[in-house]
Amino acid sequence: MADTLKLPVGVDSFEKIRRNRFYYIDKTKLIEQLVEMGGEVTLFTRPRRFGKTLNMSMLRSFFEIGADALLFEGLYIAKNKSLCEALLSTNDFYDPRDFGFTDHEVKKILDDYGLTSHLKEIKEWYDGYHFGNADIYCPWDVINYIDQLKYDQSMDPQDI
Repeated sequence: MADTLKLPVGVDSFEKIRRNRFYYIDKTKLIEQLVEMGGEVTLFTRPRRFGKTLNMSMLRSFFEIGADALLFEGLYIAKNKSLCEALLSTNDFYDPRDFGFTDHEVKKILDDYGLTSHLKEIKEWYDGYHFGNADIYCPWDVINYIDQLKYDQSMDPQDI
């Protein structure tokens, strides 16, 4: 009993559990199941305290660009070499333009609302993200600013 691992009471971060050598019951088969299912959306319905947050943390740790493979050493998913290599060798899970607004999309929404004269300021304020090889605008910021401009076109951009 002298070499027992610490119990992760109140710890819902997969990375913390693995890095700090807490006791962990391997649930990484879930990664394989989700990939094989291939669904666009997955809903996890479980009562409170049944590990949903920890499983989401595990998924994030696995799929995150630059993920640390050592976190999964000795676990079920690490034994599925073909899956790991296929998924992690490219990081091409999605087109970066699927998240956020592209320059073309921002120009279109400005045109649709008769606000094309505000492109320069929107570009200066809200075009600060680069995903893969795409420059992306934060949709929340752009939409909120355009919503304000509908009522007051002299409104300056701001951190919303």
